[in-house]
Amino acid sequence: MHRTKLIAFTVAAMVALSTPSLSRTPPVFGPSQRLTGVYFTNFENSVFVECRDETACRDWTKLDGAWVQCAAPVCRDLDEQVSRLNGSSQRWGLFAVTIIGRKAMDRRAKRFLNDRETDVLIEEIIDLRLIEGSGSER
Repeated sequence: MHRTKLIAFTVAAMVALSTPSLSRTPPVFGPSQRLTGVYFTNFENSVFVECRDETACRDWTKLDGAWVQCAAPVCRDLDEQVSRLNGSSQRWGLFAVTIIGRKAMDRRAKRFLNDRETDVLIEEIIDLRLIEGSGSER
């Protein structure tokens, strides 16, 4: 009986060690730089798509975007600016944005539908404007 428990424990440990983890290594970011593009946010997504201006990102959903990361004060400032531009407490919409930020150095495999393969770390918001006709304006 004791041997059976030992074998079961060993098999369970081997399975746990061979199962891929859902957590991922935090990204390593490159140097700070000025980035321009569009910022999309809703209740579950926050995406930055780099391009020279919002017209170049007209079909941004088909372009390669990055998940947005930022320090708490910068994220709070971003949320406040989005709400102000929406004229409500809503923190969603599509915006033309210029930031100082850092791009992740490596890409990762997509983990789910509409996953982004990279991240951008926002360090400073230079300009944020609502894109007219995006459905965000009130």
